Amino acid sequence: SQKQSNIQVSYLENIPSLVPTFGFITQNFSAGKSNNSPDHTGLDIAASIQTAILATADAFVVFSGWHHLYGNLIILSHGNGYFSLYGHNNQNLVEEREKVNRGQLIALMGESGVASGPHLHFEIWENGIPVDPTIFIPEYKSDYMMLGYDEKK
Repeated sequence: SQKQSNIQVSYLENIPSLVPTFGFITQNFSAGKSNNSPDHTGLDIAASIQTAILATADAFVVFSGWHHLYGNLIILSHGNGYFSLYGHNNQNLVEEREKVNRGQLIALMGESGVASGPHLHFEIWENGIPVDPTIFIPEYKSDYMMLGYDEKK
């Protein structure tokens, strides 16, 4: 028998599985795969500046502020050991200790911090370990997302 918790957790609403933004992937997840290149613990998704960035699941905002590498950064806690990170934002639209819903607009894409152009640096952490976001968001495995819009001519 499973213990009942007072906190309601819905798999659909609390697992970070919604596409946070549309664009094309310029750098994939590569943590722990190679000794001769630095880890990249997330995905870089490029699009126009001010593109909408959405919460991938229901969450609590644990950080919304400035980070020396990621610029305007948001970190969401989804419960059950899941966190998501959204970096290089032009503008953060949520504040710490705020509750956000799956699909809610939380930021606008930018190139704050150490960035070579407008993109979202997006990470998912499970129990303190960065995981490949494409495991949770299969849309980012598709040719459409990998190649970008302009290659569909």
